[in-house]
Amino acid sequence: MVVSPAAAQVKVGVLTDMDSICADISGKGAVASAQMAAEDFGPVLGGPVEIVSANHQNSPDVASGIARRWYDAEGVDMITDGGSSAVALAVELSAEAEARSFFWAGEHRYHWPELFTLCSTLDL
Repeated sequence: MVVSPAAAQVKVGVLTDMDSICADISGKGAVASAQMAAEDFGPVLGGPVEIVSANHQNSPDVASGIARRWYDAEGVDMITDGGSSAVALAVELSAEAEARSFFWAGEHRYHWPELFTLCSTLDL
């Protein structure tokens, strides 16, 4: 199912490493998984979920630039996926500045910084 941007009620950005050190554990598989989850879950808030993706190239500068563009200009509601801690911290700062949701699932699952990041973005 292809969702037009105008029809999407919720927009999720999968910011991933497509061709660097973390590509095998996230990358294209993470994008495909997010798309399947959005299709399986169905409508949210009465409309479809749109999944967008980009390659952060394992670069904090590239990642934060994409995050700012997505939040400021493209209406992304939440950014997710994984990669290095440096990339995660850069995206976290962008999410915090925009008061947007951010969930980072890096190689080291269930690590305190990731749990803290989730709780701080959800005001828990």
